[in-house]
Amino acid sequence: MPLLRSLCLLGLIATGLVARGDGPCITLAGSSTVTRVLMPLRAGVEANHNVAIRLQPTGSGRGLLALAADEADAAMLSGPLDYLLARIGADGAAPLTVDRLEKLKLADTSKAEVVALIHPANPVRRLDAGQLRALLTGEIANWKDCGGPDLPVRVIIPDELDGVRATVATTLLAGLAFTETAVVVMRTPDIVPLVAAEAGAVGLLPRSTLTPGSVWAEIEPKLSVELFIVARKDRLEQNPKLEMVINSLHSRAR
Repeated sequence: MPLLRSLCLLGLIATGLVARGDGPCITLAGSSTVTRVLMPLRAGVEANHNVAIRLQPTGSGRGLLALAADEADAAMLSGPLDYLLARIGADGAAPLTVDRLEKLKLADTSKAEVVALIHPANPVRRLDAGQLRALLTGEIANWKDCGGPDLPVRVIIPDELDGVRATVATTLLAGLAFTETAVVVMRTPDIVPLVAAEAGAVGLLPRSTLTPGSVWAEIEPKLSVELFIVARKDRLEQNPKLEMVINSLHSRAR
């Protein structure tokens, strides 16, 4: 095995991102929510197909950027594909279009229910769609206007390449803009400590990503993000092993 590949695999094994073995390494980049769904399935697929599977939880839009740049074999998405493609196109990435992609929907959407993360001192435990929309757009600027304490609202959201933000923008907000005072973070996990540090803060996260001790308000009706694996059709045609691995991950996640 070439020295560079040996060092690459040793580094990945140390991080737990790939399994041991001499088979090809297949990289899936993108949604951390999809990563959580695929992690327990990975070992069985690796053993069946003699491959090492690397899962990179970089966020949905960045998974598409990696796919466009040939830095990943497939992208993991939690959110609307068209919206995310438009966002990465705005960043100057190589064009990806829906007709060039194979999209496989994962059925385990229970992993992807979105909740409104709030400060532990905030007693609000339920928000209807209208209240949440008003909070996110700035129409409601104080928690007392939706049954909470007399505190200014601070909205904390991920950047435009995030799948949850994409879902909220296209469904709940339906063309309305997030408030101009929203704090935008590059790393979705950073939302948790930021909300915990400010009594009036609110952020949106999949329930499965919350840390122990987190407090949230249920959203009614429930809001969930759709989960997908996306690959380029030309790469699947050129690499039958890649197609088998992705199909196997997809079938096990249904």
